[in-house]
Amino acid sequence: RYAGVCPDALLGLNPSYNNVELECGFREDNLTLIQFTRPLSKGDRFDWDWAGDSFEAWPAVFAYGALRDNSTVTMPQLMYHSPMNHSSSMFRFNMRASSFSCPVDFFDSCPGSTPNDIVNFGTNVVLVGFINFDITSGLATNYPNPPNPPTSLFINGWETPIVLYDPDLPLRFSIRAGEDTPFYITDDINGGMTNPFETIYAGGDFAVGVPSQAFNLTWRPTEETPDIVFYQSTARPRQGWMLVKLGSAVAERIIENSKSGGGGPIVENLIPVDPSGQLNPACLAPPIVIAGTVYRCRQPVLGVQPVNGMLLWSQNPNTGLLDLAWRMPTRGWSGMSFTPPESAGTMVPATAIIGWINGDGTANVTAYNLKGRSLSLVTPRTDVLLRDPGVIQEGDTMTVFVSVNE
Repeated sequence: RYAGVCPDALLGLNPSYNNVELECGFREDNLTLIQFTRPLSKGDRFDWDWAGDSFEAWPAVFAYGALRDNSTVTMPQLMYHSPMNHSSSMFRFNMRASSFSCPVDFFDSCPGSTPNDIVNFGTNVVLVGFINFDITSGLATNYPNPPNPPTSLFINGWETPIVLYDPDLPLRFSIRAGEDTPFYITDDINGGMTNPFETIYAGGDFAVGVPSQAFNLTWRPTEETPDIVFYQSTARPRQGWMLVKLGSAVAERIIENSKSGGGGPIVENLIPVDPSGQLNPACLAPPIVIAGTVYRCRQPVLGVQPVNGMLLWSQNPNTGLLDLAWRMPTRGWSGMSFTPPESAGTMVPATAIIGWINGDGTANVTAYNLKGRSLSLVTPRTDVLLRDPGVIQEGDTMTVFVSVNE
C-alpha cells in the first residue's frame, strides 16, 4: 500500500509510539546536525535489529533532500533525494567503536538539549513581554522556516516574529489578516490544518478579521501548554512562527542567540505602570502601526470644543527614543507642546512640535521654543532631536509622527 519512508501511523501502529528519541538538532555553518538514540533491538515488526553485540562493521546509508510543503512533524513527506544526495555503498560503521573519526564532536554539540532545539530560530524580530498583538498579513520576504510562502503573518508590523510571552498573562490578538487567512495557535510547526494529530490551543477557521473589522481573540496559556507553540493560518501551511514561554530554556537560548548577533533584534514591551504597579490602561489596547512604527499606548485628545483626536506613544527599545504620533481633524497644521512641571497647563514657556504639509506635497515637522505669545518669541529649536518625522493627510484627518529624545 505504501512505499518509501513511512511513519508508524501509516503502517497500522499506534501513532503516538516512536522508538527513536531525538536528542537535538540544529543548523550551523550550512551543516545540519541531527542527534538521536534508538534501541538496538527493533521496537516493532517494521524495524530492523542493529547488531550491537557484533564487532562487524555494518553497512549503512544516509541521504538528504527536501520536504513537501504539506509535510508535518508527525506526517513527514520526503521528496526524492536525487541520484547524488546520498552516501556511497561503501559506508560502514561499527556499533561497538569507542572512538570517532568525524571532525565534529557530535556528542558535545548539544548537551542537555531537548527536541525543541531542532527549530532554526531565524533572524526575525523577537518580541518580548507583549500582551497585545495586531495580526495582519503581507508579502513574505524573510520567512524563517523555508520554503518561503508567498505571504506570511505580521505581528505589530513585523514579519513572523518570535514571540516570547509571559505564561501568567492572557494574550490578546486583534486579527486583521484578511478573509482568506484564519488565525489559530497550534503545536504543529507548519500549521495549515495539515496535521490530523495536532493540538489546537486557540482560534480556528472562525478567527477571521479584515483591516476594517478585526476579530478579537484572547488566549490564556496553562501550565500544560508546551514551551513552544506556533501561531499559524488554518488556510495554508507556513504562514506564522513561534510563541515561546518566557523563562523556558528555549526562550533563554533565543535571547542569548539574539544578543550574540546570531538571531533577530529584541523588541521589549515597555508598558508603563502606575504607582500601584498596575499596567497603564492607556497601553492595554491592541497596538497601532503607522509608517512601520508600533505605538502601544493611546489617549483620546480632549479640547475646548469636541474633537476626534488621538495621541499615541511608545518607547523604542532599539533607539532609546520616544515614538510619538497624534491625529487631529485638520487640513492645516497640527502640533503638541511640552511644558516644564512648574508651568503645567500653560501655553508658554514650552517646546512645541508642529507638523504640516507644504504646497508641493512634502511634509514638514519642526520643533519650536515658545517663550511668549508673539511671533518674535517663537523660534526654531535645533537642539531637539527629531528622528524619522512625517505627516500623513487622510481626508480631513492629519497624522503627525516623530521620534524624540525624552
